[in-house]
Amino acid sequence: MQSYDISKYLPMAAESYILPASKSHCVYGVGVVNRVGTEAKGLCKDGSALLVSDTGVYEADLPNTVRALLEKAGLEVETYSEIASEPSLESVRKVVDFVRQGQFGVIIGLGGGSVMDHTKASAVMATNEGDVGNYLSLTEDRVKNASLPFILIPTTAGSGSEVS
Repeated sequence: MQSYDISKYLPMAAESYILPASKSHCVYGVGVVNRVGTEAKGLCKDGSALLVSDTGVYEADLPNTVRALLEKAGLEVETYSEIASEPSLESVRKVVDFVRQGQFGVIIGLGGGSVMDHTKASAVMATNEGDVGNYLSLTEDRVKNASLPFILIPTTAGSGSEVS
């Protein structure tokens, strides 16, 4: 199987970040996205991954490259692309419902800030009961359980969502 270098497709690939939250580390450098399969496999207990992206990123065919890297690492991959350009409770609830209906060991977000925010929220809500709206608070941490492991791969510069 061939190695994939998507740096020619992603302007940010030379400075890509893969941020597995459960290990709290940031990996960056030329072609680092090629490690996504290995990173995801190390985080995933059951062999299944969810790849979250938006329609614009799908139109650029980037998720297929990441999917191939995940599959090469031995993961079964499902995709979700119904991401609103600006996160709303309604759009986050939809991805949370999708995640809760599946049996995912890791979630990978590929896209801009909205994809990152949806991915983080769905990873938290996969392991915590109730509605995502009940977890919004400026004064207290209402999250009781650790999130599902997730990896964030930004395709845009500027939001910083991959490190917050």
